[in-house]
Parts: sequence; structure tokens; C-alpha cells
Amino acid sequence: MKKMSKLVLLTSLYLIFSPLGLANDPPAVSADEGLTESGELDESPPEESSSVLDDYRVVVSEGERIEIDDGLFSIETPTGWNIHLGHPSLALLMQVQKEPGMKYQRTIQIASFSDAKYIDDLTKQYFEELIVRRFSQASASVEDFRIRNSMIIQMDDGRDGLLFYSEFLLEGVPLMQAHILVSSSERHFLMTFTDLAEHFEGAQAANYLNTAWASMTSIQVNGATPVRYSEIKTVGMIAGGLIFLVIGFSFFSRKRAGKKYENFEKGINVDDDDELQESELQTINQEMVIGSMHADELDAGDDSQTDEESLAKSKEVSEIEDDDFDDVAV
Repeated sequence: MKKMSKLVLLTSLYLIFSPLGLANDPPAVSADEGLTESGELDESPPEESSSVLDDYRVVVSEGERIEIDDGLFSIETPTGWNIHLGHPSLALLMQVQKEPGMKYQRTIQIASFSDAKYIDDLTKQYFEELIVRRFSQASASVEDFRIRNSMIIQMDDGRDGLLFYSEFLLEGVPLMQAHILVSSSERHFLMTFTDLAEHFEGAQAANYLNTAWASMTSIQVNGATPVRYSEIKTVGMIAGGLIFLVIGFSFFSRKRAGKKYENFEKGINVDDDDELQESELQTINQEMVIGSMHADELDAGDDSQTDEESLAKSKEVSEIEDDDFDDVAV
């Protein structure tokens, strides 16, 4: 009994002091710290200054949604669980009610960190290493901590999250964890569900996991999850569009120039604004020839008329001159 109480204590302290992103290493914890004289776990909150614990309280969930970080993060709490609000080390801690004979009180802890995180394979690889390093250092009683598998999942609100399954021994007892990383446009959050390994893998696993899974996937955060290289993609799309326009303009310009050169070889005189077809030119040429012929005929008619008039006038002049000579005496 004492060993199991010690296990519960170590796990609780392990969860409290192990959030990722803490500036300092987790503090060393004595194995007997937090135990009452009877060997049971002292469930009172950690000793802190009164100012830190002014807002600390434990309430029993009725399945309501709770907001933390000034409304930046909200989650649906499992009905009947103890909800630790104003916790000095975590944004939120939720723990199942203790029952007689329970080996471990499964918990969900939520840690909040500054800055947004990309939810992709690069971040997944980084956090696989970070989770192992940080959680392995949480307590000397932690052994063989490792990531079992990881994947990108979709939360209820449609955003992507990173899921990591880890396993380890604590005081020789096999435990497992499900970590889910989500990000808003301003902060990122790591949720960790911890329980006995047999509850993850046994025939009754769904009875233990479904409640925690429904709660963790119900999260809502303000702002969209950032996408890596999104700015570069936007610039690339704009640049690609401009390149396409330049290539298209160049293609049509060359095609137009080639057409002009082809017309030039055929003897067709065209300018930049109007291109005359060869048939149109032939029609114009024919009209010009016909017009020229009419002009020549008119000119010829005018010349013949002029000659006749000149002869008539010459005859009149001769007759006038003859009359004049008739009046002159010899």
C-alpha cells in the first residue's frame, strides 16, 4: 500500500514539474515529500506563497467548457473529474476522482507556452526529442522513457494537432502517456494524458481512453495555426503569376512579329495597327488600274475635242481674213 501511494505521489509530482518549455530543470523531489503519517498521498496543493495560491481551487466538473489564458484556450472538462484551477505550475490540471483500490489517478495536464508553433513533420521531429529529454529529467524514478509513435491528427474544430504516444517505467510500474500539441496564432499548448500502460492497451482501453480523448480533442484556441513557409508560398505564387504573364506576352509578341515577317516576304505592306490581306490588296490594285484607264480615256476625249475646236477656229479666222481682204482695193 505504501509503495502504491509512493507511486501516486511520484507521478503527481512528475506531472506538475515536467511541462515542456520551463526555463529551469525540474526540481529534485524527495520520495517521501507529500506523504501523510499514514503513508497516504497528501492531496493539498504544493506549498507556495499566499499570493500564488490565492486563486487556486479544486472543483468537480459537470462537463462544462473551461477557458484559460484569458480566453485564448478552452476545453470541455470530463464530467466528475477534479478540476484544479489556478495551479502554480500548469495552465490546467484535471484528475479523475479517487476510488478504492485504484492503482493510479489518471490525469490530464495542460501547459501553455509563448509563441506559435507549426504543426508539421519538422515540429513533430523536434518535439519527439524534446519530450524525451524533458520528461526523462522529471524524476530519477523515471526509467526507459521513449516515444512509441507520433502522427498528425485533426481536432474537433478542424485544426491540426501533433499526437505523441510515450511509455516509461515509474518505480518499476509501466505507464503510458498521450501528448497532443496544438497552436494558436500567439501561443502553443501541450496536453498530456497519463495512465497505466494496461489501460492504453488492454481489452478495456476504450473505457479509459475515450473520456480523456473526447476532452483533449474538444479544445478551441484563438487564431489560426501558422503554416510554415506560407509567406514564401504567397510570394512564390505572385512571382509565378508574373513570370507566366511575361512568358505569355513574349510568346504572343514573337508570334505577331513572325506573322509580320511572313507578310513582308509575301510583299504585303502592313503597319503596327492594321494588316491588309493579299486579296484586299489585289482588289485595290484592280480598282486603281480601272480608275487609271478611265482617266486615260477622259484625257484622250479632251484632246480630240480640243483639236476639232482649233480647226474650226482656224477656219473662222481664215474666212474673216478673206472677208477683210475683199474690202481692200487693189
